[in-house]
Amino acid sequence: MTSAVPRSRSLPTPLPHRRYAVTAPPSTGGHGPVEVIVVHWTPDLVDGRALYADPTGQRRFLIVDDCAQEITTTGRGPVLQAAALP
Repeated sequence: MTSAVPRSRSLPTPLPHRRYAVTAPPSTGGHGPVEVIVVHWTPDLVDGRALYADPTGQRRFLIVDDCAQEITTTGRGPVLQAAALP
């Protein structure tokens, strides 16, 4: 008689958050309120990670944990704070 051995199942990969609020400081040397940019998940990848974009698609961010980095045509911007939204 053979006993059934349970197969090991891998856990599903958690889906990334669909939306984030990215906090950007005012322009260099400027005084004023911070800018909050709401970005959403896109199917595009950068370095194997999901890319997020604002509703216009003009501003794109790579988000890892609570950190966002804007991806531009000239390179990458400074690291900014990102907060997951429901």
